[in-house]
Amino acid sequence: MLGRKRCMKRLRMGRYKEMAKKSKHDHGESSRSRARPQVAVSQAPQERGSRSLRHLTPLQRTLVDDYKSKQLCVGRFFDDNILTEFGCLNEINGLIRHPQLHRLFEWRGPTYAPVTYEFLATLEIRKEVNNARESISFRLFGNHYSLSVNTLGVTLGFHTAKSISLPYFRNFKDDFDSEVVVVQYWKSITNNAAYNSSNLKAKLITRNALKAIRLAFAVNLSGRTTNRNKVYKQDLFYM
Repeated sequence: MLGRKRCMKRLRMGRYKEMAKKSKHDHGESSRSRARPQVAVSQAPQERGSRSLRHLTPLQRTLVDDYKSKQLCVGRFFDDNILTEFGCLNEINGLIRHPQLHRLFEWRGPTYAPVTYEFLATLEIRKEVNNARESISFRLFGNHYSLSVNTLGVTLGFHTAKSISLPYFRNFKDDFDSEVVVVQYWKSITNNAAYNSSNLKAKLITRNALKAIRLAFAVNLSGRTTNRNKVYKQDLFYM
């Protein structure tokens, strides 16, 4: 009986020692855990310009949602090696440097979708009563801008203050509104091909340089992703 009591006492003492060791071990682990520096969970940074979209009007936000449902068209640039292969590099460079449209195809930089949405959703074009002057207004990064179309062209470097004052520059758009002028220009670049405004094909243009420039305008200015072989009156105006 005495031996049994001693055995039970030893078992209890052994159990207490194990519990004490485990408690000490857990306490040490807890202390080390508190001492370890917490690793911050990195979050994806907001795309530049996202905050500006919060301040749009309900109508403008509706436009943004509509634009988001569409695919943004990425700009395209001329490849000098290919243009050299087709023998039209010098001709294209000469054509797009008067006016300074080469800037449109040489500017390269980061593009931010929120800024693009903000610009498109807030863009307004106003015309005077006599249609002699156009102005645009828009917002970028929450800042409002309003200026004439000609001033915008000068600011971007497409024109000079002197060139926009010339009669040719002032009257060109009105002259091109005439169907006669459009037909004459189409025949001059297609070797007198018949003019059908609903069925103009780029393959009829005889000069490779003009074909390349028209395609660049269609993608970079008009944002066209389909029917690239079809020529619109707007394309002829840009050309």
